[in-house]
Amino acid sequence: MFQELAKEQLIRSYLLGELPESEQERIEERLVTDFDQDFFEAVLMIESELVEDYALGLISDQERAKLERGLLMSPHEFEFVQTLDQYITDTKAASGWEQLLSQAEANRNLIYSLMADNWLGSEILFQLKAVQQASESELASLVEREDISLSGALSRLTGCELIQEVRGQYSCSRLGLETLEKLEGLTQLS
Repeated sequence: MFQELAKEQLIRSYLLGELPESEQERIEERLVTDFDQDFFEAVLMIESELVEDYALGLISDQERAKLERGLLMSPHEFEFVQTLDQYITDTKAASGWEQLLSQAEANRNLIYSLMADNWLGSEILFQLKAVQQASESELASLVEREDISLSGALSRLTGCELIQEVRGQYSCSRLGLETLEKLEGLTQLS
């Protein structure tokens, strides 16, 4: 195992151009004339790791400069790094859009849960704020609605995390209370 780590460190130093010239030449000779399959595959693997670490920004500035002066001077490697860098940039941008779209969908669902069935969700939230906790049948009598529409509203409100249900008892969640404060603020403005 120690020999394997030493070999990997030697290859890494070779690829970064950190070895004395005579040692660099010895390794190049080994790659070209000896054709040691294991050694060759190890060089390719470590080279690939260095290039990926470079593209991901996971190496030190000193190692980055060494790679730019040496290994990445080949057009093939430089093109690979540019492609990988563009992929990473695109992936980060896509995940940003996915987050925005996900948040927009959550907001639409929240608004729908409040407005559906003639603002039944909002009415339930206001009632739960007043009584703090109630069963479905108690809520049905408080809002004077049929159980069918009430069940759907409770399901939507729970799904949006505006209310929570524990052992048949419903209560406002923190998000539900914050939403009510915003609604109350809007009604006071008008």
